[in-house]
Amino acid sequence: MLAISIKSIFSDHWKSIKLELSRRYESSHWKSIVESVEKMLSCREPSNGYAEYICTHCGTKKKSPFTCKGRFCTSCGKKYTDEWVHRTVGELIDVAHRHLVLTIPEELREVFFWNRSLLKVMMDCAAKTALEVLQSQKSGAVPGILVVVHTFGRDLKFNPHVHLLMTEGGLRGGQWEAIPFLPYALLRKKWQYCY
Repeated sequence: MLAISIKSIFSDHWKSIKLELSRRYESSHWKSIVESVEKMLSCREPSNGYAEYICTHCGTKKKSPFTCKGRFCTSCGKKYTDEWVHRTVGELIDVAHRHLVLTIPEELREVFFWNRSLLKVMMDCAAKTALEVLQSQKSGAVPGILVVVHTFGRDLKFNPHVHLLMTEGGLRGGQWEAIPFLPYALLRKKWQYCY
């Protein structure tokens, strides 16, 4: 069975895709997209450099090509994400957490595509929404909130959305208050109002 990877798909079709997209889009972020894809395509290519290891006993040589360390690369990006998760988990407060995903309507995606500074606004709105909803349960409790924006969905189409990791409770007056219930109907309405 033939293994197909994202890298092989891009290798086969990148020149024609790049040409077509450069005709359609002229924006400042287009350059970063091209750089990310081309970085991924050159990942582990010996022509971009490599480390050579030689066994001191038998003299066997092994060349290990350098990686691109790009976030778009399926192997380097995964490694970076795993390391980030490991570091972040070590810094979290040892309490129950809740994972929330907040999305925007498909009709707004193009607005975010052309104005990337709005991604920061979206993250701020998501944190504000989560804080207001939690505080509606216990006035004054301050939760821990970690916000991460993703700009693409699983199908690799532009689909900006926000992931929040939020404590199930918060500090009030120096004391921890557990708040296990989050009214999702209220969260949904406040998020819709925010965007």
